[in-house]
Amino acid sequence: LRVGFSNYRYKRLSTPSYNLSKYNTYDVGPFIRYYFLPTDKEFNLLVDGSYQLGSESGGGISSNGSEPVDFNLTKYQKNTFSIAAGPVIYFNSSIALEFLGSYTTSKYVKFVGRNSAFQVGIGLQVHLEKN
Repeated sequence: LRVGFSNYRYKRLSTPSYNLSKYNTYDVGPFIRYYFLPTDKEFNLLVDGSYQLGSESGGGISSNGSEPVDFNLTKYQKNTFSIAAGPVIYFNSSIALEFLGSYTTSKYVKFVGRNSAFQVGIGLQVHLEKN
């Protein structure tokens, strides 16, 4: 199970107008990960796929130099699919460093279009071992 949280804040102050906004996003969903090489190797390649159901809420205030306009709190539902792949380097049987490239696409319910992104990331894996 993969869980995500994002907090987005935007502030633009300029005379005579300003924009202030804040959004929170929560995501949860299953993922699957496949390693291509035997587990006893120091190096491996992986592919990772996931689906997450999310909720985004937020709002803000804007002014064009006159009266401020308060944006009501909005709430959106979204579906996110992602796929990632890359190498993994194991330091021992419990700790590894991964380098992933990924593509993510999100579709907001009741809206036309999608938000998509290519990303690169570095992650640390820590596997707990039972004695």
